[in-house]
Amino acid sequence: MMPLKRVLLVLIALWNSGCGSTTHEEPSRTEIASDAEAAIASAKREQPPFEEFAGTEACRDCHEEVFQSYLKTGHAQTLRHAYEVPFLQGLDGHQFVDELRGVTLHYHVSGERIEVSIPERFGDDRFELQYALGSGAHGITCLTLLPDVAGGTLGIEHRLTWYESDKKFRLTPGHRNLEAVQDSEMFGRIVHRDLVGRCVSCHATTSRIENEEIVDLIPHVGCESCHGPGRAHIRAVNEGKPDLAIKFVADSWTPEDEITVCAECHRSEHEIPDEVIRTDELRIVRFQSVGLTQSRCYTESAKAFSCATCHNPHHKPGDRSGTAYEAVCIDCHDGRTERETPEVRCRVSPEEGCIKCHMPPVEILPGVHFADHWIRIRERDDERLRALDQR
Repeated sequence: MMPLKRVLLVLIALWNSGCGSTTHEEPSRTEIASDAEAAIASAKREQPPFEEFAGTEACRDCHEEVFQSYLKTGHAQTLRHAYEVPFLQGLDGHQFVDELRGVTLHYHVSGERIEVSIPERFGDDRFELQYALGSGAHGITCLTLLPDVAGGTLGIEHRLTWYESDKKFRLTPGHRNLEAVQDSEMFGRIVHRDLVGRCVSCHATTSRIENEEIVDLIPHVGCESCHGPGRAHIRAVNEGKPDLAIKFVADSWTPEDEITVCAECHRSEHEIPDEVIRTDELRIVRFQSVGLTQSRCYTESAKAFSCATCHNPHHKPGDRSGTAYEAVCIDCHDGRTERETPEVRCRVSPEEGCIKCHMPPVEILPGVHFADHWIRIRERDDERLRALDQR
């Protein structure tokens, strides 16, 4: 039985030579959305120097109300050490039978270490779960960083994800048809060194991967993720300068600018292959900013429609009622003729039911739903989705 550490290094060497995991079967409807993460998320964000950041807590002194509201959002808990996630602390002794691989994963918790073992393959050797990615609104997946023999650091996305819908561990999206080329891939899927930094950066305000650790880290999607580094802003405020050196204040942004910032993590249409941008493609449901920019609400409003038309970025989406969201729709589709470009008043239900008809929640994974932001009349598109269900 080869020690786990040795197996990992052999695996990484083989994977760099082109012998990594492959998927031969057609992905199921419930997995196709997740495959986009590795396939099209390769764009790299430019990151300002770490010294220019002040940290989210530094905004609190002047913006206490916004700060408290932000703490309730999913953005406030997108990246943690695995031991910082309360329910992961309760995993000690838990077992998961991976029927597809024919092994059992055993979980061990000791202090600040959460580990997994597979006795059938590695005896008593254990694999550490380092970081937890995801707010928990839909799920949380763990990531472990390992040295790449070709230089740099790569990641292993853990085999299991915690799903909030049924509060259980199930296979991580995209893992069902993933072949295990080496024994150590029993623990998860390798994330290439050119992608792992991008994955982490969307869950952090600022970060850098070095020697299998995340350094220069300000975790979660904080104030500076959208408004830019805040140290110069704080200095300007303290010195009473009129130029506050911050982006995205009320009088300086445009809807297009705002969508661009959201799309850095929620995906831009420029990152998505043209053949994927279709109304019957589930990946578009997961990438809200892509669907939004295809909608007539956006294209026929001279691009004045944006994420913030409906969502306050400092609030949890669920804090606003469905009726409040639909009031935004009705404001444009109330049939008033004095508008420069009068809109059509809905003939089916002019005062309610907008979301149910035109942007319903779509199940992209078992128990995981996202609202479809490609706002449209859906009858024909729904026929295509039903056809996918019957494959």
